[in-house]
Amino acid sequence: MAEKDSVAVTAGGLEGLFRKPKTSFENKQGEEVVVNSRPSDMVYIQSCTSCKFKVKSKSAKCIIESSKDINIEFEEPIMTGTMELINSSEVTVSINPQDQLPTVSVDHCHNVHFYFYEPRAFGSIYTAQCSDVVVHLQPPYPRETTLDIPEGEYQYVSSFQAGKMVTELVIREGAGYATTVKKKERDDRRQKELMRRFEKHLFSMIKISKPGETATKAPAKAPPTKPSEAPPTKPSEAPPTKPSEAPPTKPSEAPP
Repeated sequence: MAEKDSVAVTAGGLEGLFRKPKTSFENKQGEEVVVNSRPSDMVYIQSCTSCKFKVKSKSAKCIIESSKDINIEFEEPIMTGTMELINSSEVTVSINPQDQLPTVSVDHCHNVHFYFYEPRAFGSIYTAQCSDVVVHLQPPYPRETTLDIPEGEYQYVSSFQAGKMVTELVIREGAGYATTVKKKERDDRRQKELMRRFEKHLFSMIKISKPGETATKAPAKAPPTKPSEAPPTKPSEAPPTKPSEAPPTKPSEAPP
């Protein structure tokens, strides 16, 4: 088994500094390959024919390019949840029932089959110029669903919504962000509602003045205060006083 193991920093200078490590397989014919990659490695399969790959360890990402009749089974999760298929045909991908693959990109591919345990195991499948892309699920979900991908050079995204597979046209917003017409309309409505609430809150804090007057901020309402309750006081009680007693006086005695 010829396996290439590239490291993050190579002799490629600055380009090599940003190159992700990968475990790659190229130009293989009719082989069964056990893949033991590192969690930081990208599994890269190129120009292979009639091969079976069993990925027995965690990987960062998986790319299959220019290959035919490929069967790949993942026993451990793809850490980034991302997989790409490019210019390939007759490819079968099986995901461990306990794992998820949120984002799949399929470009210029034909006869591709994905096996998932349930709809939550995948999020979105992006396709461009593809045909016969099929999603297999376990009961009670539809066992086999062929994506309804229109012909042409546009990109589409398919996802499981309300119990069925839905395929929509992909549009690009600012900075190339991929979305759909329905999602954009929903996001626009949400943004509009947020702006309405913000404006309402802003105007509630500002007093609109007449022409020639200066707009002033509305006075803040002080919270209602409760009257202070002083504890009841008892009337002061002075100790009882006795009447002053003068000493008895003797009557003056005159001399006889």
